[in-house]
Amino acid sequence: MESVKALNMEQLNKFLGSGKHSSVIIGFNLTSDAFFNMAAYWRDRGVTIEKRDAYFVATTDNSLTTS
Repeated sequence: MESVKALNMEQLNKFLGSGKHSSVIIGFNLTSDAFFNMAAYWRDRGVTIEKRDAYFVATTDNSLTTS
């Protein structure tokens, strides 16, 4: 599975929810509140978010459900 770069929140949610990408580069700016809300939402669904170089990267185990 390939990594992709999300340029906005809609793309991030689409890429992570699809299960087609093992990692998604968060390539846009977020406020701290938006970042922590997004991180909490996806953490509950098995996504790990970590800082790599200049970006945060969301990594999934590809067995997600977006209920």
